[in-house]
Amino acid sequence: MSLSVAFRVDASSQIGTGHVMRCLTLAAHLRRGGANATFVMRQHEGHLGAMIKANGYEVIQLPKAPTQTRVSYTQAYEAWLGTTFDVDADDFINATKDKCYDWIIVDHYALDYRWESKVRSKAGHLMVIDDLANRKHDCDLLLDQTYGRVAHDYESLVGESSKILTGSEYALLRPEFSGLRQKSLERRKDGNISRILISMGGIDFHNSTVAILDALAKEPLSDEVEILVIMGRNAPWIDSVNARASTMPFCTKVEVDVADMAEKLYRCDLAIGGGGATAWERCCLGVPTILVILAENQQFVARSLYGARAALVVNDVECIPHKLPQYLSILSDKWAIQKMQIAASSIVDGVGAERVIKEMYKIHGS
Repeated sequence: MSLSVAFRVDASSQIGTGHVMRCLTLAAHLRRGGANATFVMRQHEGHLGAMIKANGYEVIQLPKAPTQTRVSYTQAYEAWLGTTFDVDADDFINATKDKCYDWIIVDHYALDYRWESKVRSKAGHLMVIDDLANRKHDCDLLLDQTYGRVAHDYESLVGESSKILTGSEYALLRPEFSGLRQKSLERRKDGNISRILISMGGIDFHNSTVAILDALAKEPLSDEVEILVIMGRNAPWIDSVNARASTMPFCTKVEVDVADMAEKLYRCDLAIGGGGATAWERCCLGVPTILVILAENQQFVARSLYGARAALVVNDVECIPHKLPQYLSILSDKWAIQKMQIAASSIVDGVGAERVIKEMYKIHGS
């Protein structure tokens, strides 16, 4: 039984790329089972439509919000939509015309039950991907893949019949991560740090990457250390990152829009990254991590991983010069590295997407 699925998700220089990337991951797993996926996106700057098309998916683009639009927002995230939820819902209905889907999947902090109720007629079922637990939803299935999140956090925000999936057992990872998991855990037994990977999200709006490189340049690291920086093509500070990388005292490379992130993480000994979806990728492969909080919505993830001893946390970009040397000193102890590896790998096993899709088919067939 194949499914037709429409994703309502956006990327932009303000939103970042994480929402689109986790939807692409779920779409890839669905496609392996014969499902057809369509992405409905607004034409924000940095929307990633071309990249999604290159992955073989249909993209329906909603019109770019007029620059003269003036909307009163009750929450900061609502501004990410570029218009009101009413207009966006109408645009979605008009853009998809006479199409009706088995599932609409919404991954957008600016949308809630009002938008969802309005587009209900366009699909048999509606799914929400969220990690804020701060607004009501009208959905059949809700997914929050955050480690430490529990169903009770959403029980007052959804209907009684809504199925709630919470926790990192449902983390959406591409198949290559589970495929490399055992191999990655095996290679970490010596606890050495010779390859450092820096990945601060596809946008890195605050230019935290340069701050990290500045801090690393002052550290007495081995001459054999290699640093790999991974960024998105639309990152606004990419030129300054390239310039700083060229002056580093260690071999430092910058790569853009990599297609083999699992392989890159498998080969690194330490990751410095944000608290977005890549946090679950690092856990799956047991990668010791220094996590830098880049946005308010990453606070819960950071606290949970720190509490599980699966990551060391830098609370703010401005704390990087002070905290990074302190954490590198802690991780010079091989036993500390190994303990973090064990803790991280216990959080995500890499097959969460299969669990989510199983629930989707169960609901669809009921």
